[in-house]
Amino acid sequence: MDPAPALFPHRPLAGQQLERHTMKKLATLAALAALALPVIATEVTSSNVVGYNKLTLQPGYNLIGSQFVLIGGETKDINEFLETDANLNTLPGLDGEGGFQTTLRTWGGTETGYVTYGWLDADDGTANEVPEWNSKWILYSMEDIATVPTPVGEGYWIKSTGTPTITFVGQVPDGDTGSNNTKTLQVSAGYNLIANPFPCAINIQNIQSATLPGLSQEGAFQTMIRLWGGEENGYVTYGWLDADDGTENEVPDWNSKWILYSMEDLANVTIGVGEGFWLYSETPATVTFSK
Repeated sequence: MDPAPALFPHRPLAGQQLERHTMKKLATLAALAALALPVIATEVTSSNVVGYNKLTLQPGYNLIGSQFVLIGGETKDINEFLETDANLNTLPGLDGEGGFQTTLRTWGGTETGYVTYGWLDADDGTANEVPEWNSKWILYSMEDIATVPTPVGEGYWIKSTGTPTITFVGQVPDGDTGSNNTKTLQVSAGYNLIANPFPCAINIQNIQSATLPGLSQEGAFQTMIRLWGGEENGYVTYGWLDADDGTENEVPDWNSKWILYSMEDLANVTIGVGEGFWLYSETPATVTFSK
């Protein structure tokens, strides 16, 4: 089964209510650690405004995103998305029967759905008499090289065999260095596949918004983040409370916070470098990430 579409994020239960209770503290550091999700292994280095982000993929599906643009500031194309050096990118190409062993999926929104691309390694193009396609993403139909922008803050599914490494190389975008440590994204109503836009890990509470909707009148989440923990663990879901939801439910410390989907405590989880995730909102909104 293909888990990317099959595990499409679900909507909240309409009758779910936020219980009236005071904020509970986690009893031990072990309990706090238990909230953490398994994430893609990562190694990050940088020099001035040029960054290098090396990820080791989990077997199967991974949610990823790039934090870099081209030197000069332009958005990368899909074939500038990853470093193609064989020592830095060990993605497998075609198998013995000519099928893709590595695919990348972009999300076009609820109406459009997914578009899928396949990876050719350093020899696949030559072996198929199209040497200019070596170490390239191509259309899933195998009719042409892929051409699609990959802006910072956008998430992607990547599926491969084994545990290959991939490396992002590029310039840290303007506005994400020095004293200006924020990044703003526009999200659409419905499901948005986005990613940590920074070359550093952030806490989920560093994702804030004045326009994301909070609880509905029935007490259900209208905004959720879903983090992918790999095919064995699936998703973990967190809900958003707006600037009044906490106060109205006698937990004012929870205003403008992400909380557990069980509504039992504040969320405390790290979103890693290069990690993508789902954000669902009932309405369009502006979301701000901070370091």
